[in-house]
Amino acid sequence: NVKWAMISGSDHNELNWAIGELGIKHLFDCGVFGSPKSKVDILLDGFNEGRFCRPAVYFGDSRLDHLASKASACDFVFVSQWTEFLGWRRYIAKENVFHINAISSLLDLNCAPFN
Repeated sequence: NVKWAMISGSDHNELNWAIGELGIKHLFDCGVFGSPKSKVDILLDGFNEGRFCRPAVYFGDSRLDHLASKASACDFVFVSQWTEFLGWRRYIAKENVFHINAISSLLDLNCAPFN
């Protein structure tokens, strides 16, 4: 019963084209969203318009993702495998952010995904 959305800083039209070409658009039943709208605006609009529902968890790889989740009152999980954020270890420790290495770690029931 989990619904997924993709929210990216990438161009909205290019992102939707690429996701379509990869044949995975159906995995994002709440939609695929990109710029020029900000991640915060996408999230807030999605909740206000009923496209997204609570409780919600935002999986992201940047400080901006974390800030967007806070601004929209979503729980947040930092995914380090995706990140280009050089200071992420210090940041997530300071901000007390949940962390996983990869989304696939959530599929392994024999491991503890949150480090």
